[in-house]
Amino acid sequence: MKNVRENKREVKLYNVMFPIWLLFIFPITWLFVIPANFIIDSLVLLLGMYVLRIKEKVELYKKTILWIFIFGFVADILGGILLLITQFVELDGFFYEYLTAPIAQNPFDNVYSLAYTCFAVVVSAVLIYVFNRFVSFRKVYSKKIKRILSLLLAIITAPYLFLVPTSSLYGGQTENFTNHIAWDDYVKAEIYIYDEPEVNITETDNNEHFNYGLVSVLRYSVNTAKKDKVELPKAWKYKVVFQMQDIEGKRLEPIFIYEIEDSIYFEWKNKTYRITDENKEKIYGEIEEHLNPQPSDEIGI
Repeated sequence: MKNVRENKREVKLYNVMFPIWLLFIFPITWLFVIPANFIIDSLVLLLGMYVLRIKEKVELYKKTILWIFIFGFVADILGGILLLITQFVELDGFFYEYLTAPIAQNPFDNVYSLAYTCFAVVVSAVLIYVFNRFVSFRKVYSKKIKRILSLLLAIITAPYLFLVPTSSLYGGQTENFTNHIAWDDYVKAEIYIYDEPEVNITETDNNEHFNYGLVSVLRYSVNTAKKDKVELPKAWKYKVVFQMQDIEGKRLEPIFIYEIEDSIYFEWKNKTYRITDENKEKIYGEIEEHLNPQPSDEIGI
């Protein structure tokens, strides 16, 4: 059991790229974040004073901008901590599939990760409003001006960067609201390749075990497949069986991937899905690489 969980942790670390919201937490990135936040806070404050026709703009700016900047930065960090917590909570299954991984890579992956990320943004915005309303503008005589300026800062300077998909910054594909048929918790899998109909994979030893590369490609391909109402022939053959396992090694319901003419399909819960042509090529590329590995170049010393 220990080894299984250690492997699971390795998979998690492999998947979690450097999320953009960590810019607000790690001091090494503050060199870029601090100037940007200060400039944005200044512009919003000046805009608010202009709209409200405040005469003592320079005086009010000098008295409040430092507090506005500090509290805005603190609010962003606290919101970022809410997201960071999801990366360290030791919960597998649903929590990891729908919160941990998507929040780090793409919050638009499903409604749960999107709702939680929006919650973190709202918390930061509320804190920005409260801090400015009762501290930064505490010496402002007009309650109306306090409320409007605080609300303006909260709405405009909230950390919307939390919603930017990190995967897109790394040149990866970003798909929104995916199927989640093959959970990331179950990426430990066995891949069977056959060209015969209805092979009983539980009784055969003729299978190939692949590394994370093909498993990852299959999982992504399955989860981004589109429903297709195509009428499937009665006698068809599958090329790949994607046999997933949970973290305890228990086999789950297999996914049979069929090739029909120039397309590949799979059936799940009585619905037929078609894998995109781009992902089809990736699947076959990974299979070819593992069935016919290229010899590694030996380096002489």
